[in-house]
Amino acid sequence: MTELLPCPFCGGAACRRRWTNRSGHKTVPYNKVYCPECEIGTEYLCEGWEPTAEEAWNKRAAPAMHPNGGTTR
Repeated sequence: MTELLPCPFCGGAACRRRWTNRSGHKTVPYNKVYCPECEIGTEYLCEGWEPTAEEAWNKRAAPAMHPNGGTTR
């Protein structure tokens, strides 16, 4: 299982949520990663598609540089 980075907004621990859609004879699993502290998260992403919910959560832009030399985060 992929290790999750902390929330990019509040630094809280990320959680995984699984949801199953039963439609006709098919059962389709979806996954979501979210922060329970600030309620930000990925969309529910279907298993087997790229990127996975974990990859989408962990994909981060590099912190922007502030004109004074520090980061904006």
